[in-house]
Amino acid sequence: NMTNAEVIAAIISPSHSEYVDRKLSLKKMTSISSQDRCRMVELATEDTRWITVGKWESQQDGFVDFPAVVRHYQILFSEDPILENVDLYYLCGLDHALKCFLTNGRMKVVIVNRPGLNANIRPKPNKVIVVPSTQDEDLSSTMIRDLMVQGRDFTNLVHNRVADYIFENNLLIK
Repeated sequence: NMTNAEVIAAIISPSHSEYVDRKLSLKKMTSISSQDRCRMVELATEDTRWITVGKWESQQDGFVDFPAVVRHYQILFSEDPILENVDLYYLCGLDHALKCFLTNGRMKVVIVNRPGLNANIRPKPNKVIVVPSTQDEDLSSTMIRDLMVQGRDFTNLVHNRVADYIFENNLLIK
């Protein structure tokens, strides 16, 4: 349902450490710093020209929720004569979209369906784009963290340079 859209760029914005620390402390897990997570995104995307890491969110004094992050990039786009007329969409998984009621808001959103989740979300022209899942298995950061904690192999789920960085910097989550 994206017949007239052309993706020209993507910004991956790692969450602030405060958010990740709080989320993982409930599971009694340590987290990887936002600086290391930003570096891993750089490593994973260094062969692409259209995907970049957005460090703004992770460099703030505290946790910034996603609407403020989107607003930050909307302002940046509006100040650039080349990007001022480009539509900015927030990309997220179906679970996040449902939890945050993103199909009803003002934000333009691309929702990627997740295996095992069934929700009848209808696309809305120029507002909500729904991408079907292309996987039989769910893949998430939670799954990768769980494999690390269990001492199992996770390297087939991350870019080779990211796996190397994790081992070289002793970032295995315990």
